[in-house]
Amino acid sequence: MSPALILAVSAGVAIALQVVANSVGLRDLGLGALIAISGGTTALVGLALALFAARPEATGRAVLCAVASGLLGAFIVGSIVLAANRGGLAQTLSLVIGSQLLFGLAI
Repeated sequence: MSPALILAVSAGVAIALQVVANSVGLRDLGLGALIAISGGTTALVGLALALFAARPEATGRAVLCAVASGLLGAFIVGSIVLAANRGGLAQTLSLVIGSQLLFGLAI
């Protein structure tokens, strides 16, 4: 089995688990705190990885792309959490995956 296949399947499993964890966290923390803690955790993992990675040049364009990625990530997490909480996990992930495939083909 190829590493790319293992990573793709693992990411799919992780997304399903993340949606469940986010739905539970939403009830206890609220959306803002959930996204803040989730984003903070992502930032810490990214920082840890950056400390051991090669040092690429941080151009203005690269930083802008990173900021856009972070904003999109916060939107994605918030949207999926709210949609799964209201519409259910299967419906939400089906719509997310379907729209991702359609727009991926378009792009």
